[in-house]
Amino acid sequence: AKLVSALVAMNANVVGLMELQNNGFDEASAIQNLVDAVNVLLPEQQHYAVVKPLSERIGNDMITVGLIYQPSVVQVYGDAQLINAYPFDDVTAKHRVPLVQQFSMVDGGERFYVAVNHFKSKGSNCNALGDPDMGDGQGNCNGQRTLAAQTLSQFFAEKQQVLLLGDFNAYAKEDPMLAFETAGFTNLVPLFEANSYSYYYDEEAGSLDHALADSALTSRVLDATDWHINADEPTGLDYNTEYKSDAQITNFYAPHAYRASDHDPVIIALDMRSAGTISTATELTIAEGSNGSLTIERVAGDFGDVVLKYQVVAGSADEQDLALLSGELTWLDGDMSSRELNIAAYADELVEGTERAYLQLSIEQGAASLALPQVELIIEDNTPLSVAMQFEQMNVAESAGNITIPLVLNGEASTTVSAWVLVLPSSANWFDYRAPFFQGVQWSEGESGVKTVSAKIVDDKRKEGDERFKVYLFSARAAQLGNITSTWVNISDND
Repeated sequence: AKLVSALVAMNANVVGLMELQNNGFDEASAIQNLVDAVNVLLPEQQHYAVVKPLSERIGNDMITVGLIYQPSVVQVYGDAQLINAYPFDDVTAKHRVPLVQQFSMVDGGERFYVAVNHFKSKGSNCNALGDPDMGDGQGNCNGQRTLAAQTLSQFFAEKQQVLLLGDFNAYAKEDPMLAFETAGFTNLVPLFEANSYSYYYDEEAGSLDHALADSALTSRVLDATDWHINADEPTGLDYNTEYKSDAQITNFYAPHAYRASDHDPVIIALDMRSAGTISTATELTIAEGSNGSLTIERVAGDFGDVVLKYQVVAGSADEQDLALLSGELTWLDGDMSSRELNIAAYADELVEGTERAYLQLSIEQGAASLALPQVELIIEDNTPLSVAMQFEQMNVAESAGNITIPLVLNGEASTTVSAWVLVLPSSANWFDYRAPFFQGVQWSEGESGVKTVSAKIVDDKRKEGDERFKVYLFSARAAQLGNITSTWVNISDND
Protein backbone atom coordinates (compact mmCIF):
# COMPACT_ATOMS: atom_id res chain seq x y z
CA ALA A 1 0.00 0.00 0.00
CA LYS A 2 2.87 2.42 0.74
CA LEU A 3 4.48 1.90 -2.64
CA VAL A 4 1.10 2.18 -4.35
CA SER A 5 0.44 5.45 -2.52
CA ALA A 6 3.83 6.82 -3.60
CA LEU A 7 3.22 5.92 -7.25
CA VAL A 8 -0.26 7.41 -7.22
CA ALA A 9 1.06 10.62 -5.66
CA MET A 10 3.92 10.94 -8.15
CA ASN A 11 1.66 10.29 -11.16
CA ALA A 12 4.78 10.05 -13.35
CA ASN A 13 4.34 9.24 -17.02
CA VAL A 14 7.22 6.73 -16.94
CA VAL A 15 8.44 4.95 -13.80
CA GLY A 16 11.60 2.91 -13.34
CA LEU A 17 11.36 0.26 -10.62
CA MET A 18 14.04 -1.73 -8.76
CA GLU A 19 14.02 -4.86 -6.61
CA LEU A 20 10.89 -6.34 -8.15
CA GLN A 21 10.33 -10.06 -7.71
CA ASN A 22 11.66 -11.57 -10.93
CA ASN A 23 8.66 -13.72 -11.83
CA GLY A 24 7.81 -12.57 -15.34
CA PHE A 25 5.05 -10.43 -16.74
CA ASP A 26 1.85 -12.47 -16.68
CA GLU A 27 -1.27 -11.55 -14.74
CA ALA A 28 0.11 -13.05 -11.53
CA SER A 29 3.53 -11.38 -11.78
CA ALA A 30 4.75 -8.92 -9.15
CA ILE A 31 4.95 -6.02 -11.57
CA GLN A 32 1.45 -6.64 -12.96
CA ASN A 33 0.04 -6.91 -9.42
CA LEU A 34 1.61 -3.57 -8.58
CA VAL A 35 0.18 -1.92 -11.71
CA ASP A 36 -3.26 -3.35 -11.01
CA ALA A 37 -3.19 -1.97 -7.46
CA VAL A 38 -2.14 1.48 -8.69
CA ASN A 39 -4.70 1.58 -11.50
CA VAL A 40 -7.55 0.92 -9.08
CA LEU A 41 -6.83 4.28 -7.47
CA LEU A 42 -6.40 6.28 -10.67
CA PRO A 43 -8.83 7.52 -13.30
CA GLU A 44 -8.65 5.51 -16.50
CA GLN A 45 -6.71 8.16 -18.44
CA GLN A 46 -3.88 7.86 -15.90
CA HIS A 47 -3.65 4.07 -15.87
CA TYR A 48 -0.28 2.35 -16.23
CA ALA A 49 0.91 -0.45 -18.49
CA VAL A 50 3.98 -2.66 -18.17
CA VAL A 51 6.98 -2.59 -20.51
CA LYS A 52 7.47 -6.23 -21.48
CA PRO A 53 10.72 -7.37 -23.12
CA LEU A 54 10.78 -10.32 -25.51
CA SER A 55 11.72 -12.75 -22.75
CA GLU A 56 9.92 -14.42 -19.87
CA ARG A 57 12.22 -12.90 -17.25
CA ILE A 58 14.92 -10.26 -17.00
CA GLY A 59 18.11 -12.13 -16.13
CA ASN A 60 18.38 -14.90 -13.57
CA ASP A 61 18.53 -12.93 -10.33
CA MET A 62 15.71 -13.27 -7.79
CA ILE A 63 15.05 -9.55 -8.13
CA THR A 64 14.91 -7.40 -11.24
CA VAL A 65 14.19 -3.95 -12.63
CA GLY A 66 11.03 -2.87 -14.42
CA LEU A 67 9.36 -0.06 -16.34
CA ILE A 68 5.75 1.06 -16.28
CA TYR A 69 4.20 3.92 -18.25
CA GLN A 70 0.97 5.80 -18.88
CA PRO A 71 -0.23 4.97 -22.45
CA SER A 72 -2.40 8.08 -22.50
CA VAL A 73 0.77 10.20 -22.52
CA VAL A 74 3.57 8.03 -23.94
CA GLN A 75 3.75 4.98 -26.15
CA VAL A 76 6.45 2.35 -26.45
CA TYR A 77 8.41 2.78 -29.67
CA GLY A 78 9.93 -0.48 -30.83
CA ASP A 79 10.72 -3.48 -28.66
CA ALA A 80 12.20 -3.30 -25.19
CA GLN A 81 15.85 -4.35 -25.03
CA LEU A 82 17.96 -6.08 -22.39
CA ILE A 83 21.68 -5.35 -22.05
CA ASN A 84 23.35 -8.73 -21.49
CA ALA A 85 26.90 -7.74 -22.43
CA TYR A 86 29.68 -8.07 -19.83
CA PRO A 87 29.46 -7.28 -16.94
CA PHE A 88 25.67 -7.77 -17.13
CA ASP A 89 26.07 -11.37 -18.33
CA ASP A 90 24.84 -14.45 -16.46
CA VAL A 91 28.39 -15.66 -15.75
CA THR A 92 29.45 -12.48 -13.96
CA ALA A 93 26.03 -12.32 -12.27
CA LYS A 94 26.72 -9.26 -10.14
CA HIS A 95 24.34 -6.66 -11.58
CA ARG A 96 20.70 -6.72 -12.52
CA VAL A 97 20.25 -6.72 -16.30
CA PRO A 98 19.37 -3.19 -17.53
CA LEU A 99 16.01 -2.76 -19.27
CA VAL A 100 15.81 -0.24 -22.14
CA GLN A 101 12.72 1.14 -23.84
CA GLN A 102 12.28 3.99 -26.29
CA PHE A 103 9.11 6.05 -25.89
CA SER A 104 7.22 8.45 -28.14
CA MET A 105 4.79 11.16 -27.10
CA VAL A 106 1.11 10.50 -27.84
CA ASP A 107 0.35 14.15 -28.62
CA GLY A 108 3.45 14.68 -30.73
CA GLY A 109 6.97 15.44 -29.61
CA GLU A 110 10.38 13.88 -29.45
CA ARG A 111 11.18 10.23 -28.77
CA PHE A 112 13.43 9.37 -25.84
CA TYR A 113 15.07 6.33 -24.30
CA VAL A 114 14.75 5.21 -20.70
CA ALA A 115 17.12 2.64 -19.22
CA VAL A 116 16.42 1.37 -15.69
CA ASN A 117 19.37 -0.06 -13.77
CA HIS A 118 20.44 -1.65 -10.50
CA PHE A 119 24.21 -1.99 -10.18
CA LYS A 120 26.10 -4.27 -7.78
CA SER A 121 25.99 -3.11 -4.17
CA LYS A 122 28.93 -2.25 -1.93
CA GLY A 123 27.99 -5.09 0.45
CA SER A 124 29.29 -8.50 -0.64
CA ASN A 125 32.72 -8.58 -2.26
CA CYS A 126 33.91 -9.19 -5.82
CA ASN A 127 37.27 -10.68 -4.87
CA ALA A 128 36.77 -13.66 -7.17
CA LEU A 129 36.59 -11.21 -10.08
CA GLY A 130 39.81 -9.46 -9.06
CA ASP A 131 37.88 -6.46 -7.79
CA PRO A 132 38.48 -6.15 -4.03
CA ASP A 133 37.69 -3.22 -1.77
CA MET A 134 40.63 -0.88 -2.43
CA GLY A 135 40.18 0.96 0.86
CA ASP A 136 39.50 4.24 -0.92
CA GLY A 137 36.00 4.65 0.52
CA GLN A 138 34.22 3.35 -2.58
CA GLY A 139 33.58 -0.08 -1.06
CA ASN A 140 33.41 -3.51 -2.65
CA CYS A 141 33.05 -4.04 -6.39
CA ASN A 142 33.84 -0.47 -7.44
CA GLY A 143 35.59 -1.77 -10.56
CA GLN A 144 32.50 -3.78 -11.49
CA ARG A 145 30.25 -0.77 -11.12
CA THR A 146 32.65 1.31 -13.21
CA LEU A 147 32.67 -1.35 -15.95
CA ALA A 148 28.89 -1.43 -15.81
CA ALA A 149 28.76 2.36 -16.27
CA GLN A 150 31.11 2.16 -19.25
CA THR A 151 29.17 -0.69 -20.89
CA LEU A 152 25.86 1.08 -20.39
CA SER A 153 27.29 4.30 -21.84
CA GLN A 154 28.70 2.46 -24.85
CA PHE A 155 25.30 0.90 -25.56
CA PHE A 156 23.91 4.42 -26.09
CA ALA A 157 26.94 5.83 -27.94
CA GLU A 158 25.02 6.17 -31.22
CA LYS A 159 21.66 7.10 -29.67
CA GLN A 160 20.26 10.45 -28.54
CA GLN A 161 17.76 11.64 -25.94
CA VAL A 162 18.74 9.06 -23.33
CA LEU A 163 17.67 8.94 -19.68
CA LEU A 164 19.45 6.52 -17.33
CA LEU A 165 17.57 5.77 -14.10
CA GLY A 166 18.26 3.57 -11.13
CA ASP A 167 20.13 2.55 -8.05
CA PHE A 168 23.72 2.71 -9.25
CA ASN A 169 25.08 1.98 -5.76
CA ALA A 170 27.67 4.70 -6.32
CA TYR A 171 27.86 8.15 -4.81
CA ALA A 172 27.96 11.19 -7.07
CA LYS A 173 31.75 11.60 -7.21
CA GLU A 174 32.76 7.94 -7.24
CA ASP A 175 34.36 6.29 -10.25
CA PRO A 176 31.19 4.86 -11.85
CA MET A 177 29.49 8.26 -11.87
CA LEU A 178 32.63 9.91 -13.21
CA ALA A 179 32.65 7.31 -16.01
CA PHE A 180 29.17 8.44 -16.98
CA GLU A 181 30.35 12.06 -17.01
CA THR A 182 33.29 11.10 -19.24
CA ALA A 183 30.83 9.50 -21.66
CA GLY A 184 28.82 12.74 -21.87
CA PHE A 185 26.03 12.08 -19.36
CA THR A 186 24.92 14.65 -16.81
CA ASN A 187 23.71 13.83 -13.29
CA LEU A 188 20.47 15.79 -13.23
CA VAL A 189 19.48 16.36 -9.59
CA PRO A 190 22.69 18.27 -8.71
CA LEU A 191 21.84 20.72 -11.51
CA PHE A 192 18.86 21.87 -9.44
CA GLU A 193 19.72 20.97 -5.85
CA ALA A 194 23.01 21.39 -4.05
CA ASN A 195 23.88 18.69 -1.51
CA SER A 196 21.17 16.36 -2.78
CA TYR A 197 20.77 12.94 -1.22
CA SER A 198 18.56 9.86 -1.61
CA TYR A 199 19.86 7.48 1.10
CA TYR A 200 21.27 7.34 4.62
CA TYR A 201 23.98 4.91 5.69
CA ASP A 202 25.53 5.05 9.16
CA GLU A 203 23.89 8.43 9.71
CA GLU A 204 25.53 9.90 6.60
CA ALA A 205 23.49 11.15 3.65
CA GLY A 206 24.37 10.70 -0.02
CA SER A 207 22.92 9.77 -3.38
CA LEU A 208 23.08 6.20 -4.65
CA ASP A 209 20.06 6.75 -6.86
CA HIS A 210 20.49 8.91 -9.91
CA ALA A 211 18.94 10.14 -13.13
CA LEU A 212 21.44 10.89 -15.89
CA ALA A 213 20.80 12.33 -19.33
CA ASP A 214 22.86 12.72 -22.46
CA SER A 215 23.48 16.23 -23.79
CA ALA A 216 20.46 16.18 -26.12
CA LEU A 217 18.05 15.34 -23.31
CA THR A 218 19.72 17.49 -20.66
CA SER A 219 18.59 20.59 -22.56
CA ARG A 220 14.99 19.39 -22.09
CA VAL A 221 15.12 18.92 -18.32
CA LEU A 222 12.83 21.36 -16.53
CA ASP A 223 13.46 20.09 -13.00
CA ALA A 224 14.96 17.20 -11.07
CA THR A 225 14.61 16.35 -7.40
CA ASP A 226 14.87 13.65 -4.77
CA TRP A 227 11.46 13.27 -3.14
CA HIS A 228 12.35 12.77 0.52
CA ILE A 229 9.59 10.39 1.55
CA ASN A 230 11.88 7.55 2.63
CA ALA A 231 15.46 8.32 3.60
CA ASP A 232 14.47 10.91 6.22
CA GLU A 233 11.78 8.74 7.81
CA PRO A 234 12.42 6.39 10.77
CA THR A 235 12.68 2.70 9.96
CA GLY A 236 9.85 2.00 12.37
CA LEU A 237 7.41 3.28 9.75
CA ASP A 238 8.42 0.80 7.03
CA TYR A 239 6.94 -2.54 5.95
CA ASN A 240 9.29 -4.65 8.03
CA THR A 241 7.99 -6.31 11.20
CA GLU A 242 11.24 -7.54 12.76
CA TYR A 243 12.20 -5.96 16.10
CA LYS A 244 8.63 -4.58 16.51
CA SER A 245 6.01 -5.54 19.02
CA ASP A 246 2.49 -6.33 17.89
CA ALA A 247 1.39 -2.94 19.14
CA GLN A 248 4.17 -1.18 17.18
CA ILE A 249 3.28 -3.07 14.01
CA THR A 250 -0.28 -1.89 14.40
CA ASN A 251 0.41 1.67 15.53
CA PHE A 252 3.41 2.58 13.36
CA TYR A 253 2.15 1.35 10.01
CA ALA A 254 0.03 3.55 7.73
CA PRO A 255 -0.75 3.06 4.02
CA HIS A 256 0.78 6.39 3.01
CA ALA A 257 3.86 6.97 0.84
CA TYR A 258 6.29 7.58 3.69
CA ARG A 259 8.99 4.96 4.27
CA ALA A 260 7.77 2.90 1.31
CA SER A 261 11.48 2.12 0.79
CA ASP A 262 14.85 3.00 2.27
CA HIS A 263 15.75 4.97 -0.89
CA ASP A 264 14.11 8.19 -2.03
CA PRO A 265 12.59 8.31 -5.52
CA VAL A 266 14.20 10.61 -8.10
CA ILE A 267 11.67 12.66 -10.07
CA ILE A 268 12.50 14.29 -13.40
CA ALA A 269 10.39 16.77 -15.40
CA LEU A 270 11.08 16.81 -19.15
CA ASP A 271 9.90 19.07 -21.95
CA MET A 272 9.55 16.70 -24.89
CA ARG A 273 8.02 19.14 -27.33
CA SER A 274 9.40 18.71 -30.81
CA ALA A 275 11.93 21.28 -31.93
CA GLY A 276 10.17 21.15 -35.30
CA THR A 277 11.43 21.14 -38.85
CA ILE A 278 12.91 24.01 -40.84
CA SER A 279 11.16 23.87 -44.20
CA THR A 280 11.17 25.87 -47.42
CA ALA A 281 10.55 25.51 -51.15
CA THR A 282 12.85 23.30 -53.23
CA GLU A 283 13.54 26.08 -55.72
CA LEU A 284 13.23 29.84 -56.21
CA THR A 285 13.05 31.57 -59.61
CA ILE A 286 14.41 35.12 -59.79
CA ALA A 287 14.25 37.32 -62.89
CA GLU A 288 17.37 39.31 -63.73
CA GLY A 289 17.22 42.76 -62.23
CA SER A 290 14.80 41.80 -59.46
CA ASN A 291 14.66 40.38 -55.93
CA GLY A 292 13.38 36.94 -55.09
CA SER A 293 11.82 36.25 -51.68
CA LEU A 294 12.11 32.81 -50.10
CA THR A 295 9.88 31.93 -47.15
CA ILE A 296 11.52 29.72 -44.54
CA GLU A 297 9.25 28.19 -41.92
CA ARG A 298 9.57 26.35 -38.62
CA VAL A 299 6.81 23.76 -38.55
CA ALA A 300 5.60 20.90 -36.32
CA GLY A 301 7.36 22.03 -33.15
CA ASP A 302 8.75 25.01 -31.25
CA PHE A 303 11.05 23.60 -28.56
CA GLY A 304 14.27 25.48 -27.93
CA ASP A 305 16.26 28.06 -29.85
CA VAL A 306 17.16 27.23 -33.45
CA VAL A 307 19.83 28.89 -35.58
CA LEU A 308 19.82 28.21 -39.31
CA LYS A 309 22.97 28.96 -41.29
CA TYR A 310 22.62 29.83 -44.98
CA GLN A 311 25.07 30.40 -47.84
CA VAL A 312 24.45 31.15 -51.53
CA VAL A 313 27.04 29.33 -53.65
CA ALA A 314 27.70 29.77 -57.35
CA GLY A 315 26.69 27.33 -60.03
CA SER A 316 26.40 28.44 -63.64
CA ALA A 317 25.35 31.75 -62.07
CA ASP A 318 28.13 33.46 -60.13
CA GLU A 319 28.74 36.65 -58.19
CA GLN A 320 28.22 38.70 -61.37
CA ASP A 321 24.69 37.33 -61.61
CA LEU A 322 23.41 37.42 -58.02
CA ALA A 323 24.33 38.30 -54.46
CA LEU A 324 26.26 35.43 -52.83
CA LEU A 325 24.67 35.98 -49.43
CA SER A 326 25.56 34.24 -46.19
CA GLY A 327 24.24 34.59 -42.68
CA GLU A 328 22.00 33.12 -40.00
CA LEU A 329 18.29 33.05 -39.18
CA THR A 330 17.21 32.56 -35.55
CA TRP A 331 14.06 31.25 -33.90
CA LEU A 332 13.70 31.46 -30.12
CA ASP A 333 11.95 28.85 -27.98
CA GLY A 334 8.23 28.91 -28.71
CA ASP A 335 8.63 30.86 -31.96
CA MET A 336 7.10 29.35 -35.11
CA SER A 337 6.87 32.50 -37.21
CA SER A 338 8.22 32.41 -40.76
CA ARG A 339 11.33 34.16 -42.06
CA GLU A 340 11.83 35.86 -45.42
CA LEU A 341 15.17 35.73 -47.21
CA ASN A 342 15.57 38.20 -50.10
CA ILE A 343 18.05 37.38 -52.85
CA ALA A 344 18.90 39.88 -55.61
CA ALA A 345 19.65 38.85 -59.20
CA TYR A 346 21.62 41.47 -61.12
CA ALA A 347 20.62 42.85 -64.52
CA ASP A 348 23.18 42.69 -67.32
CA GLU A 349 23.25 43.09 -71.08
CA LEU A 350 24.31 39.54 -71.89
CA VAL A 351 21.99 36.88 -73.15
CA GLU A 352 23.10 33.90 -71.07
CA GLY A 353 19.99 31.77 -70.84
CA THR A 354 18.74 30.34 -67.56
CA GLU A 355 21.48 30.02 -64.93
CA ARG A 356 21.55 28.40 -61.49
CA ALA A 357 23.03 28.94 -58.07
CA TYR A 358 22.31 27.15 -54.80
CA LEU A 359 21.25 28.18 -51.32
CA GLN A 360 22.86 25.79 -48.85
CA LEU A 361 21.21 25.36 -45.42
CA SER A 362 22.37 23.80 -42.17
CA ILE A 363 21.25 23.77 -38.54
CA GLU A 364 23.90 25.59 -36.55
CA GLN A 365 22.14 25.34 -33.17
CA GLY A 366 19.14 23.54 -31.77
CA ALA A 367 17.40 20.20 -32.19
CA ALA A 368 15.20 21.06 -35.19
CA SER A 369 15.48 18.90 -38.29
CA LEU A 370 16.07 20.27 -41.76
CA ALA A 371 13.57 19.39 -44.50
CA LEU A 372 16.15 19.90 -47.25
CA PRO A 373 19.77 21.04 -47.21
CA GLN A 374 19.74 22.96 -50.48
CA VAL A 375 17.43 25.22 -52.50
CA GLU A 376 17.96 25.63 -56.23
CA LEU A 377 18.07 29.29 -57.30
CA ILE A 378 16.99 29.69 -60.93
CA ILE A 379 18.11 32.96 -62.52
CA GLU A 380 15.74 33.73 -65.37
CA ASP A 381 17.40 35.65 -68.19
CA ASN A 382 15.19 38.47 -69.47
CA THR A 383 17.84 40.24 -71.60
CA PRO A 384 16.84 40.42 -75.28
CA LEU A 385 19.32 39.43 -78.00
CA SER A 386 20.81 42.70 -79.22
CA VAL A 387 23.56 44.19 -81.35
CA ALA A 388 25.44 47.27 -80.14
CA MET A 389 28.58 49.21 -80.86
CA GLN A 390 31.20 48.01 -78.39
CA PHE A 391 32.56 51.48 -77.60
CA GLU A 392 31.11 54.96 -77.50
CA GLN A 393 34.55 56.45 -78.27
CA MET A 394 37.69 55.20 -80.02
CA ASN A 395 40.94 57.15 -80.13
CA VAL A 396 43.35 56.54 -83.04
CA ALA A 397 46.45 58.29 -84.31
CA GLU A 398 46.47 59.98 -87.71
CA SER A 399 49.15 57.47 -88.69
CA ALA A 400 47.03 54.43 -87.69
CA GLY A 401 46.20 53.36 -91.24
CA ASN A 402 43.62 50.58 -91.41
CA ILE A 403 41.41 50.28 -88.32
CA THR A 404 38.42 48.18 -87.25
CA ILE A 405 35.38 49.36 -85.31
CA PRO A 406 33.74 46.57 -83.27
CA LEU A 407 30.10 45.64 -82.90
CA VAL A 408 29.02 43.05 -80.36
CA LEU A 409 26.17 40.51 -80.25
CA ASN A 410 25.30 39.96 -76.57
CA GLY A 411 24.31 36.32 -76.88
CA GLU A 412 24.32 33.26 -79.09
CA ALA A 413 22.47 33.65 -82.38
CA SER A 414 19.65 31.17 -82.87
CA THR A 415 19.46 32.14 -86.54
CA THR A 416 21.49 34.44 -88.78
CA VAL A 417 21.78 37.94 -87.28
CA SER A 418 22.64 40.91 -89.49
CA ALA A 419 23.48 44.53 -88.63
CA TRP A 420 24.21 47.64 -90.70
CA VAL A 421 26.09 50.84 -89.99
CA LEU A 422 26.61 54.21 -91.66
CA VAL A 423 30.03 55.85 -91.55
CA LEU A 424 29.31 59.58 -91.27
CA PRO A 425 31.74 62.50 -91.53
CA SER A 426 31.91 65.20 -88.90
CA SER A 427 34.97 67.40 -88.27
CA ALA A 428 36.85 64.63 -90.06
CA ASN A 429 35.80 64.18 -93.69
CA TRP A 430 36.71 62.07 -96.68
CA PHE A 431 40.15 63.70 -96.81
CA ASP A 432 40.90 62.35 -93.33
CA TYR A 433 39.64 58.75 -93.64
CA ARG A 434 38.41 56.30 -96.25
CA ALA A 435 35.47 53.96 -95.57
CA PRO A 436 32.40 52.67 -97.39
CA PHE A 437 29.47 54.82 -96.38
CA PHE A 438 27.28 51.72 -95.80
CA GLN A 439 28.64 48.55 -94.19
CA GLY A 440 27.11 45.35 -92.78
CA VAL A 441 28.13 42.47 -90.52
CA GLN A 442 26.63 39.05 -89.89
CA TRP A 443 26.61 36.38 -87.18
CA SER A 444 25.78 32.82 -88.19
CA GLU A 445 23.63 30.56 -86.03
CA GLY A 446 25.53 29.70 -82.84
CA GLU A 447 27.89 32.65 -83.06
CA SER A 448 28.12 35.55 -80.62
CA GLY A 449 30.55 38.26 -79.62
CA VAL A 450 32.43 40.77 -81.82
CA LYS A 451 32.27 41.54 -85.52
CA THR A 452 33.91 44.60 -87.08
CA VAL A 453 33.53 47.20 -89.78
CA SER A 454 36.58 48.96 -91.15
CA ALA A 455 38.06 52.32 -92.10
CA LYS A 456 41.43 53.68 -93.20
CA ILE A 457 42.87 56.73 -91.50
CA VAL A 458 44.63 59.11 -93.97
CA ASP A 459 47.73 61.02 -92.84
CA ASP A 460 47.30 64.24 -94.82
CA LYS A 461 50.49 65.91 -93.53
CA ARG A 462 48.49 68.96 -92.58
CA LYS A 463 48.23 70.57 -89.18
CA GLU A 464 44.49 70.48 -88.49
CA GLY A 465 44.10 69.57 -84.86
CA ASP A 466 42.10 66.58 -83.67
CA GLU A 467 39.12 65.52 -85.78
CA ARG A 468 36.46 62.82 -85.63
CA PHE A 469 33.85 60.86 -87.55
CA LYS A 470 30.91 58.67 -86.49
CA VAL A 471 30.03 55.03 -87.12
CA TYR A 472 26.27 54.82 -86.67
CA LEU A 473 24.44 51.50 -86.09
CA PHE A 474 21.01 52.07 -87.61
CA SER A 475 19.50 48.64 -88.23
CA ALA A 476 19.63 44.95 -87.28
CA ARG A 477 17.74 41.81 -88.25
CA ALA A 478 16.90 38.95 -85.84
CA ALA A 479 18.15 41.07 -82.90
CA GLN A 480 17.35 44.38 -81.26
CA LEU A 481 19.60 47.40 -81.24
CA GLY A 482 21.54 47.63 -77.99
CA ASN A 483 22.34 50.55 -75.72
CA ILE A 484 25.27 51.91 -77.73
CA THR A 485 24.30 52.70 -81.29
CA SER A 486 27.22 54.86 -82.37
CA THR A 487 30.98 55.06 -81.99
CA TRP A 488 32.91 58.31 -82.33
CA VAL A 489 36.32 57.69 -83.88
CA ASN A 490 38.66 60.45 -82.63
CA ILE A 491 41.76 61.08 -84.83
CA SER A 492 44.77 62.65 -83.10
CA ASP A 493 46.66 65.03 -85.43
CA ASN A 494 50.37 64.21 -85.49
CA ASP A 495 51.45 67.15 -87.64
